Amino acid sequence: MKSAFMRAVAVLALALVPTMAAANDATIGSEVAHSSMMGATLMNTTAIFNAFPHLVVYNGSGAEINTEALASGYDGAPQGRVWWEAYDGLWLNLSVGRADYGAQGANFMWGGTLSNGFLSPSDYGSVIGGYDAIDHQWINLGIAKPTSNGGAWAAGVFFGADQTKDSASDPEVENGGTAFGANFSWGNGEGLHVGAEFALQSEENQNFDPKLEGSFMNFAVNGRYDTDLYIYQGSFVFGSGTVDETDDTETDSSLFGFYASAGRYLKNEATGQATAEFSFAYMMMKDENGDADETDTMIIFPGVRVAAWEMITDRFGVMGAISSYYVLDTNEENDGADPDPDTDFASKGMDYSWEAGLFFQPTDVVRIDFQFVRDNLGYVLSLGNDEELVAYIGATASY
Repeated sequence: MKSAFMRAVAVLALALVPTMAAANDATIGSEVAHSSMMGATLMNTTAIFNAFPHLVVYNGSGAEINTEALASGYDGAPQGRVWWEAYDGLWLNLSVGRADYGAQGANFMWGGTLSNGFLSPSDYGSVIGGYDAIDHQWINLGIAKPTSNGGAWAAGVFFGADQTKDSASDPEVENGGTAFGANFSWGNGEGLHVGAEFALQSEENQNFDPKLEGSFMNFAVNGRYDTDLYIYQGSFVFGSGTVDETDDTETDSSLFGFYASAGRYLKNEATGQATAEFSFAYMMMKDENGDADETDTMIIFPGVRVAAWEMITDRFGVMGAISSYYVLDTNEENDGADPDPDTDFASKGMDYSWEAGLFFQPTDVVRIDFQFVRDNLGYVLSLGNDEELVAYIGATASY
């Protein structure tokens, strides 16, 4: 049952900055830049559109593409995004390839879409125990419009499917699943931003008798309020689902979480930014199967993240972040036997992680981001080595 917990958290764990990049200004980084700064939520990156897609109306039109994170220790998928003012005052948003639609805003708020952030690791996995997730090739289509008072709103829908049918073996067997969801965000033009997202996934595997089938629903609400120097954020997540196992039993899974943070800018200029964030996070995950149950609870307090990027030449810049947090993790398991041999486990202590990257801006409207493989940076000055130095590459272009 433990895998169901971790896979559920993976999907959920699974903000307009005061000087967001203006239209035709490629200093807004990609998802790769976001990952290279430990999922920092106060920086100029396109990742902010995941939680608050209405912010595209302040950033002209643009496109983004990110490679798959192939290096050892990283997880991800190729992603693409386009936002453009198709009509006067109406933006169209299209994104494909993400693995976390329905929870992409929560992933942004909680610390990132790769194995980094305050809840680590947060790599993508199945929300249903024992299944391969619908974890790639989703399509997300939405619109965004400014309001008369300087604010904006956005709404979108998304769909994903991963199904196979082998008529040579059995024309009646079809495995896989489908998923759909929606998101909405709004900003008042005075520093307040809210967003909500929802997704429902269902899967089945008929190679078992009886067949395996399950579904999972997740919901999240995200909020942000920013001033000239300080930014306050919060995120609430909830999920529940059911899996019918091969032994004709049923496992009910659920999760609940809350995240809050306060941050400020140490530097906020066109040539670089530096930020500090302080956070609190709580996550509870539970599996129930007949008389047996297992509960995981994780509390993170305090969490601290310091992130920065800086232009080092007219065309090149560096970026990176480090986070440290105190974690209390408890696990309670009851196998339903009589007498009841309940087992409890608890751990607590400090943990930390870091990421770094490099970006190249050949023109005012194009930027290319590189995330380093941190474990291999010791080879950066080594001639003739065959170790991977770059884990992830992304590019943004605006017009």
